[in-house]
Amino acid sequence: MAEHQLNPFIGLKNRLAAKAAIACTAVAAMILAQPLSEDLSRESTVQEAQIANGIEAAFGQARIVRCVSSEQLARRSNPLVAARADHVGGVAWPGLPFIWLNQKECDAISLFIAYPPQKSYEIRSGQARALFNAVHEYRHTVGTLQEDRANCEALQTMGELGETLGAPAELKKDITQFAALGFEALVNKYEKTGQSEIIAPYKLDNCLAGSSYDLGILPAANFPWPLR
Repeated sequence: MAEHQLNPFIGLKNRLAAKAAIACTAVAAMILAQPLSEDLSRESTVQEAQIANGIEAAFGQARIVRCVSSEQLARRSNPLVAARADHVGGVAWPGLPFIWLNQKECDAISLFIAYPPQKSYEIRSGQARALFNAVHEYRHTVGTLQEDRANCEALQTMGELGETLGAPAELKKDITQFAALGFEALVNKYEKTGQSEIIAPYKLDNCLAGSSYDLGILPAANFPWPLR
């Protein structure tokens, strides 16, 4: 198809994405009015600053991280999701520079920072999952709306955060694999307990090398999904 024939569709897709982002930000403003005021009124803790500094160093964009309890996180989440999920690891909204993480995820990342793995056998699945969740939320802040796309992009880029926080470069793939295995286990858990509809938006069926979800930063042989 000629380029001039494609352009209207590309333009429409971009306009729809922009409208979706605006609508998402409007919803966020309604949900976050009070919590956002609370989060802006205080300084970052040492833990929050460490994680935020790592994200900025890895990806080149400053973000404000807040480590909060499950109850506080629910106040900052889409209520339809928070009410149904067993565990919400984090929340972020397109158009806002905030990343809210469950305190348990922050603690796991802090352990990673304090004792970064130097060998594959030192990688802890909970810490890999926490890095994955943090990068998933970061991808939302740069404009990714779909949960499955944010997951796919996080798997492609989370190794950078792991390296920035102290792991050797040769462990980036292994850290990502631990996170991918953890996500696969989570999918299985939801599906086996009759809650497939909750996890469905996050599944990685479209996360394929060469697909529209491919950021083009990894060779096909190193693409993190499907698991090999």
